[in-house]
Amino acid sequence: MHVTEVHDEYEWRTRQKVTKSNFLEIYSITHVAALTPENIKATFKKTGVVPFNPDVISEEMMAPSLETSTENTVPTLQSSPVHHMLKLMTTCIKNQHANHDDKADIPESPVAGPLGRHFVFSPSQSGHMRSALTPQNILNSLATSSGSFLVLFLSLQSSSSLLKYTTSVISPMKQKYNNILSQQPWTELEASLQRALRELDKRNTLRKGAMIGMQATAVLQNIYVSQLQLQLQSAEETGTKKNNKKRKCFHQAVLAWQNAKKNGHSTHKNKPKLADFGGIEKPFPKYTQAELEALSTDDEDSEEEEEEEISVDDGESD
Repeated sequence: MHVTEVHDEYEWRTRQKVTKSNFLEIYSITHVAALTPENIKATFKKTGVVPFNPDVISEEMMAPSLETSTENTVPTLQSSPVHHMLKLMTTCIKNQHANHDDKADIPESPVAGPLGRHFVFSPSQSGHMRSALTPQNILNSLATSSGSFLVLFLSLQSSSSLLKYTTSVISPMKQKYNNILSQQPWTELEASLQRALRELDKRNTLRKGAMIGMQATAVLQNIYVSQLQLQLQSAEETGTKKNNKKRKCFHQAVLAWQNAKKNGHSTHKNKPKLADFGGIEKPFPKYTQAELEALSTDDEDSEEEEEEEISVDDGESD
């Protein structure tokens, strides 16, 4: 028994359309008719469950999972900013439908209550949808995506996530309509249709060429940005090393000045200053004597590099 047969029989018998309230009645009839002992046994046998037969379903019959699989209706995997914007558009569409349904439910005149009072209905279900469409909520959604640099005023770092460009398959250029366009038209209508087809084919070729050019440019820019990210990462690592060396030299000079001051061999005028060790980023930790001694146990190569990059005047520390 097919579900369409039960559906038609129900409408003919009751003169009513199938709705949510009576759908289960139709479904239960077809469900009971289909789940017979013979059908259940045949299903287990067809799938190799009972009796057990692992060769029934071959590897070729198993569809592999695709990397572009997604829960959305979009056929390709989208980046997080696009995902948030699609969610926003979906919410807007739902909001429009909710507003339309609310307006349809509002009566033209007040409705009398049980005690003679009059009540006026107002929309109630679309309020939470409208609250989700505030500019601040939209900015907060984008701020949690890889496109956060669009809404957050933060300095870009090498650890910042980049937008991954997903290429699309573009079919090669083909002359599909040469057989039609090469025919001699017999009527004015055929001639006009050929001209229109030739114009559309030319427009499609130009558009496809523009798409290929834009996609190639996007791929090259993605490679270029990836190289810039690697260079930025290298520059950050170099800057961190230099800053640590300057910071270490500054604290060593301060401790030396403090020791000399205790012994009466130094004054406030020759106290080390941050300006003498330009480029130190603040705030920086205050090293203790034990920590400085631990830092001073580096190998000779690192000490030679430090002396070449930063020189501390011994006269100022005495």
